[in-house]
Amino acid sequence: MTHRPPARFQLDTTELADGAHTLHIRAYDSGGYQGVRSVPFTVRNGPSIAVNGLDDDDVLEGKLPILVNSYGGTQEASLGTRSGWRRPRRRPPGSGCCSW
Repeated sequence: MTHRPPARFQLDTTELADGAHTLHIRAYDSGGYQGVRSVPFTVRNGPSIAVNGLDDDDVLEGKLPILVNSYGGTQEASLGTRSGWRRPRRRPPGSGCCSW
């Protein structure tokens, strides 16, 4: 989209996938010189996920107890690693928020 400054628009994050995105802005002066600005942002419209017992880039060994919880979701989740995703097991009605 093209606008004359100052520009105002509404960013609809519901049209974007959850994850990392970048807004790229280019401005031109009367001499044709270009200014560029990139603004990285993260979209998280889906449920919030909390993980206890595992942090980014941890070095792991053996068996580890890990607690995973989600808030504001549909009460089902999937677990996975780079080697593949595990499908959630069916949970009995009234048995809590999540099933893996």
